Amino acid sequence: MKPLLLFLLTTVALCTSSWSKDEKVIEAAQTAQYVGQAVVVHGTVADVHQFKGGSIVLDFGAKYPHEVFQVFIPKNLVDVTGDMHEYVNKEMVVEGNIEMYKGKPEIKLQDAGQLRR
Repeated sequence: MKPLLLFLLTTVALCTSSWSKDEKVIEAAQTAQYVGQAVVVHGTVADVHQFKGGSIVLDFGAKYPHEVFQVFIPKNLVDVTGDMHEYVNKEMVVEGNIEMYKGKPEIKLQDAGQLRR
């Protein structure tokens, strides 16, 4: 059931997203240059960490502590996004505001539709 739900939610999000093909997509390695800005980021997931509390962090570019960018998925969105471990070494696109967290650029998901595979 989860894969079907994830597929449907992702499809709806892609169809209704404010992201357009005309927008500039930056690479994960460039995100530190865009802190404080809303961007669309493309990159390869190098590793996935799920914490005891349930939230997930996706490392892009390299594994922690050498990642160039990370995506934080709060516990309340984990059921919607599903098991992210299957996306290690796969390309993804994420839309959102770049913030710095412990010296690394990060997007904190507010909505599962911000993440696209």
